[in-house]
Amino acid sequence: HVLRRRLAEDECEVLLTTACGAKGLEWDNVKVLDDYAKLMTFERVPEEELQQGGEYASIQAEGASPHRGAPMRFCLPGDWKGDELNSWYVAVTRARQRLQL
Repeated sequence: HVLRRRLAEDECEVLLTTACGAKGLEWDNVKVLDDYAKLMTFERVPEEELQQGGEYASIQAEGASPHRGAPMRFCLPGDWKGDELNSWYVAVTRARQRLQL
């Protein structure tokens, strides 16, 4: 049975895991599913708030040039729960090169 067969990680094209199961691990490409969609949103950083040399997330359309993203920041709703944010943080920090939300 295919679900009982254990494959080494390097034998897999896709690895499905939970954020908890991914803790301490990293991969080149990570896609985080929409379980956390209501936890956090992104907004464009207004020009007047941009800081010289500041580091910002860059949100891009699929297939866009890597230097064309707009400077973005995270926005938390007022009722977020710490455990949910910690889990989301683990999920989004597993990517070494490419994170897809």
